[in-house]
Amino acid sequence: MSALAKPVRAIALMAVLVTGVALTGCTGDSDPKASTTSASAPSSGSSSTPSPSVVPNKDYDLDGLTRPVPQIIETKTDKGQSFGLTSIVRVGEDRVVVSGVLTPATPLKVGTDAEPGFLELAKGGDFSAVTVAKPGDATTTYLPVRDPEGRCLCSSVRPGFDGKPIPVSVVVSAPKDLTEVDLTVNPVGTFTGVKISAPAPTPQLATALGVSQGLIVDSAAREGGTVTARVRLQSFGDTERFVRGVFNPPVIGEQGTCYRSLFVLGGGSKAGIVTKKGCVAGQVPEKDKQVALELSMGDPGGEPLTFIPSDGLPIFGVPSTGTGTEGSADLVDFAFRSKTAAATVSSGEQVSIDLATSVLFALDSAELTPAADASLNAAVQALQDQSCRRLTIGGHTDSQGEAAYNLTLSQQRAEAVKQALGARLGAGWTLDAQGFGETELAVKEEGSPEAIAAAQERNRRVEVTACSPA
Repeated sequence: MSALAKPVRAIALMAVLVTGVALTGCTGDSDPKASTTSASAPSSGSSSTPSPSVVPNKDYDLDGLTRPVPQIIETKTDKGQSFGLTSIVRVGEDRVVVSGVLTPATPLKVGTDAEPGFLELAKGGDFSAVTVAKPGDATTTYLPVRDPEGRCLCSSVRPGFDGKPIPVSVVVSAPKDLTEVDLTVNPVGTFTGVKISAPAPTPQLATALGVSQGLIVDSAAREGGTVTARVRLQSFGDTERFVRGVFNPPVIGEQGTCYRSLFVLGGGSKAGIVTKKGCVAGQVPEKDKQVALELSMGDPGGEPLTFIPSDGLPIFGVPSTGTGTEGSADLVDFAFRSKTAAATVSSGEQVSIDLATSVLFALDSAELTPAADASLNAAVQALQDQSCRRLTIGGHTDSQGEAAYNLTLSQQRAEAVKQALGARLGAGWTLDAQGFGETELAVKEEGSPEAIAAAQERNRRVEVTACSPA
């Protein structure tokens, strides 16, 4: 994200908490009760594609289907909750998807599962406190991928799931040369020496969702930069409370429009999303029922296709028909992110580096500390690896203290980083420094005392942004 871009929008403003409903009419004129009308059941064979006689958006019997049970490799437990790892699968040259079964603490400890400073829901969070590292390398960690607005490709964790095992996943940055990693999942601990797998087709193309639901992707057709997927949403128990997850937070003004909590990956950095125009009407099916839906989303290009729902496990290796080409719409770019010392590097359409001022400077000071060297050197390495030679350096504070004082301090700190980087980079670079004070907070400073402290820590930063290559 550019140092001059507007701050990250709080997803708390966009997430919609729904009791018992995850699918509603796109056009506004659908009868929500219509989903309980029976339709022809598919022919026998639990994972076969529904026959043409099945009417989309209408409940019909599960017909012998059972909810998939994830196979857990290893479980770690700490601080009242546990995580059972099911897989780490490569879904791109520089990213993997980590999947497992999370049993949150009771009561839910808000924000314990979220990457510090990225708490997304007022009373919950996202499953993003997950990092990987090369075994034996304590200098660099790889972080969840995020889009320019700070959203991750990750499941949500919220009240209602307290103490219940739920399937979760998160897409994490991982260089292509890594074949095994040390995986840290906060707060439960570290899994060591976990091998990264290739994306073998998911058995029966089925995945577990939430506490009592499942999803099958029956087919995917690709044409003109669009993927059209035929899916089945299933209920194996009582309808659960849903949220339109972190994957596809609704745009303000479009709440309650359709089922959109599904992303598709093709091996690159972009993910296709389901938009309002690409969804269908429907309801979460009742217990022991399923519903067939057809969803359209942007084609990310590449092979094989991986579908990732919110609050559930990925579906790998979905066969597709037609020609797969990267679309021009309904795509979101999720940047590769790494952290060395106090420098967090995001490599997307442009390189952006966040330098934590808590390491660079002493309190109320604009003089660089000796500890700043490691962060500045990491920034220089990342900047030299890309072609742009024009940098914008923005200083930012949290909202504590007087606004005028914060503005002055942020300008002084931006200038200090400019001088330090300029000396390290040498000739041929153009650097511009500007202080913003507290006017461009990365995140709102709200919630529990712990969440506020984490948000303030993230807001106190110097952002270094390289221009997009010509």
